[in-house]
Amino acid sequence: MITKQNTKIFIDTNIFLGLYNSNDSGNVKAFMRTLFKNKQILITTEQSVNEYLRNRTRIISDFKNTFFDPTATTHTSSFVSSFSEYKDYLRCVKELKSCRKKVIGKIDTVLSDTKQDYIYESFVKLWKSSNTIPTADEYIDLATKRKTLGNPPGGDKYSSGDEVIWETLINTLKCNLIIVSKDRTYTQNKEFLQYDYRTKTGSELVICDTVYLAFSMIDIEMDQRAMEAEDNIRWVDIIIQALEQLGGRATLAEIYEECKDLIALFHPDKFSNATIDSTIRRTIYQHSSDVTAYLGKDDVFHRVSSGVWELRINS
Repeated sequence: MITKQNTKIFIDTNIFLGLYNSNDSGNVKAFMRTLFKNKQILITTEQSVNEYLRNRTRIISDFKNTFFDPTATTHTSSFVSSFSEYKDYLRCVKELKSCRKKVIGKIDTVLSDTKQDYIYESFVKLWKSSNTIPTADEYIDLATKRKTLGNPPGGDKYSSGDEVIWETLINTLKCNLIIVSKDRTYTQNKEFLQYDYRTKTGSELVICDTVYLAFSMIDIEMDQRAMEAEDNIRWVDIIIQALEQLGGRATLAEIYEECKDLIALFHPDKFSNATIDSTIRRTIYQHSSDVTAYLGKDDVFHRVSSGVWELRINS
């Protein structure tokens, strides 16, 4: 039986990276406070920490790139430029450019000064203690063998990061384990991994996709704001559902509209996001090996041509 006394919880890197998509910093702080309050039951690996550090820069840089989208043209005919309203328009465009420059400057500052990134600072403090398992050469060798044999987990065709994390966990822990991850390499191979973990450790493995569910299994309460911070990281599932309903292939404009229809029906809270289109586009890029913004896991979307995307076969 899984209890607070005999169980550790491993939170995958994608959960923390997903917090950057949250629309409410208060929710993120509530989420991190809950983790700190219960850090004695949390466990991670050196490989997981390194994955976060690598991908943080890429994600924040991607936010920066969304601000380079061109504004509407300021060039027009003398007929339109004679309007007093057009002069107001030019003033707004100038102000927008100034604000955009300030936002980009702030993003650059956060990239270079991690003390201004609350998520980073909290993440590093959370795993400073003895609950981070170092990577041993033995685990790397076992991970290489696992990848060669084709045994899960293994979400990245270019590296063995997931395999290293798994070998680190099963060769260190002897207690029950709950893995919290959005990564399909865990959810789609649940039965294999449960058998593998039980054989190696003699204990039970549970896989779920939210910290809220993991905590509830061992009778730990999570307040509403902390739960809402997690809810903001499910954009990829909405996009997958939208593409499925569009026949598997669609233009970005069609994906935007279909996602908004799904949000209106099932996720109305997401309308608080003032940049839905850019969030959808960024999420697609982060889950496609066809672009440089790809995070290295869950290669779900394939770019057919400029502005046209489809679900990747066997994603």
